[in-house]
Parts: sequence; C-alpha cells; structure tokens
Amino acid sequence: MPVTDIKVSESILKKLGEERLGEVCSCLWPVDCQTCGRFLGDAPPALAVDETPLMASASLHHLACRPPEWNDSGLIIDIHEEHLSWVSVMLMFPVVPPGGGQGYWPMLLVNPGLESVPIVKDDRRGYQVLRSGVLSLHELNATGLGMDVSAPLDDAVATLAADSVSVSFTSGPHRTYTAPADEQFLDAARALGGVLVGVSHALHPDHLDTTVLNQAILNGWIGVGRVQLHGASASAARPRTPDRPQALYTLEWNSKHMSVGRVLGHDTADLTIPEAMRWADGLIGADVSSIGWTPVDDDRTEEGWFTLDALSLQMYFLRRHPDGWRLVLAYARVAGKTDVETDNEAKAWAINHLKRKGQPTKLTWTPGPSTPAARTLYARA
Repeated sequence: MPVTDIKVSESILKKLGEERLGEVCSCLWPVDCQTCGRFLGDAPPALAVDETPLMASASLHHLACRPPEWNDSGLIIDIHEEHLSWVSVMLMFPVVPPGGGQGYWPMLLVNPGLESVPIVKDDRRGYQVLRSGVLSLHELNATGLGMDVSAPLDDAVATLAADSVSVSFTSGPHRTYTAPADEQFLDAARALGGVLVGVSHALHPDHLDTTVLNQAILNGWIGVGRVQLHGASASAARPRTPDRPQALYTLEWNSKHMSVGRVLGHDTADLTIPEAMRWADGLIGADVSSIGWTPVDDDRTEEGWFTLDALSLQMYFLRRHPDGWRLVLAYARVAGKTDVETDNEAKAWAINHLKRKGQPTKLTWTPGPSTPAARTLYARA
C-alpha cells in the first residue's frame, strides 16, 4: 500500500497543499530509507523534498536519518540511487494503431522508484507530481492510445532471456529493468521485434487490476514508448494504416474539457438522444465493448456524450451541433480543467497529440458548428 502515515514539515505542507501532498503520498511506498538504505519499518517515515531550478524530488527517510524538510538551498542532499526500490511486471498492453484497428503489445511496466517521486513546478498550476517519472525525458508518450509503435526510442534496447525481458536505457538514469516473462510474451516480442516500456510512479506493478490500469492510462500516468529488440530491424513494427483521404478532424474546447479527433459520421436528421446513440453504436460496430454513453459535462448534457471501448480503450464522442449529430473518434482528451484560453493554445495542444498518434499536423483549422458552451474548430486532411 502507498504510504498513509507520514511526517511532514510546515514548509512542505505550505508549498504543496493538502491535495498535492496526498498525490505525492499516493506515489510513495515505504520500503527502504533513502538516506541509510535500510528497511523503513512500521514507524511513520519522514518526507523530504529536494528542489533544484529544474525539478524537485520527494523521498522517504527514517526520522532519525533525516528530518522532514523542504530543501531549496541549492545544496542537494546526496540520494543514493542504489537505495531506490523498483518493481516491474510484463503485461499485454492495448494499442490502437493510427488509422484504426486494435492490438496488444507486450509491455514491461516498471515503477522505477517506490520511495521517491519527481515533482515539477508549473507557473500556472503550482507543483505537479510527475507520475510518469523522469524517464519521460526519454520522450515517452503519456498514453498508450494510438501511439506510433513504428518509432522506437533511440536510447533504449530490449533483450530476451529464457524466462525474462529486460529493457536498458543508455542515457539519463543508467538502469536496466527486468521482469519475468512466459512464452506468450517472449514469442510476441520476437514477432514484433521489440516491446513497449511503461513507466509510472502511480502504480505498483505487483498490485494491478483492470480498473487501476485503465484509470492510469486515461489520466496519462504512464509514460509509454517502444523499445527495439537487440539486433532487430527498426522497421519490424507493423506498418501504420494511413488515414482515409479528406478525413475531417475536429478540435473541441472550453475551460472544462477539450478533445481532438476524426469524424466518423455526420447525420443531419432530427434524432432524439437515444436514436443518436443507436446510430453512433452502429457506426462504431458491434465488436466494440462500449462502457455506455456518459455526459461529457454532467452539468450540461447538451455538450455531448462520451464512451470508451473497454478492450481497445479507444475513445468516442457523440455531439449534437446546429447542423446535426457527429460521431468523433478521439485521439486525446482533457476533462475537468483545460487551462486553455485561446484557439492558438488549443491548436498547439491538438497538433502535439495528433503528431504522437501518427496523424496529419499541417492542418488549417476553421471555426464551425459548435455545442452551446464549447468552441469547435474543423480541419480537413
């Protein structure tokens, strides 16, 4: 279980606040003291935060080894990397290739530091917990949905043994992570020429279930990248399916939610909500295990409905615009708060996610029919 009883200083509580402190604690497991390296035991550990101009790190210690403190003095306490406990597991991870379809890749999922989690300072939102870890500096995507599996990481390599898979990073933290693997994982890795690596401080790979994993994926708590198998060709991944010509993209945003995706259907008929949902279900297909349609905004159901394929984790939006109903296959979404104030900010966000999903990015966005409380931009490719 993550740490629940912990010693903190007034400076830590003041800088982080109770909500952010709770997020930090949810990403820490009391295993070994990061000062002496010995087991933390049952006594509440001390939380220490070391801040540099670029990043901060929260870590657990015996109270006798280091008092709870926020250290921003510029003199960083020496934290021995060998004291960090890490844990990993192999699993089959759902991937939606660009252009549609679905599949599964073998993934080595690792929590690279049970007793330490990185924190970054956002000038607009304060301190944020970097659940996907500093290994995200290796250009891992913060989601597995629609990721471009044809582009392996440049600074990592995967190797196979008789009963395990290892992923080694050649820059940054010089760490090799290994997880037990049966023939299913090994055969899939050989066939695909590699594996995925997933990095998350929010998950303990030994304590996973489908609900927890889906929550982490949807919230972007896992940094995901493809790692080429040692000696394999870089082109070993399955080829991408290109988008159909003249695909219509939509970018929908307001202060509470934002999404970018491709229009799958447009019906100008005056359909009731149940009729529109049946129409959308027909376009999505009977083989999709939908979780059912839920409002995008509980306070304004006219903002549309959202559903998810429980198997592939592909997202869909159904919205009624002034010129009819549209069903959109979504490549990315933000729910709750967007921090976006202009079209240009929304476009920059959309381009970043379309690029990650292997979709066109040289698009000309123009305003078009929108829902009552949102703004919708359209582009063709």
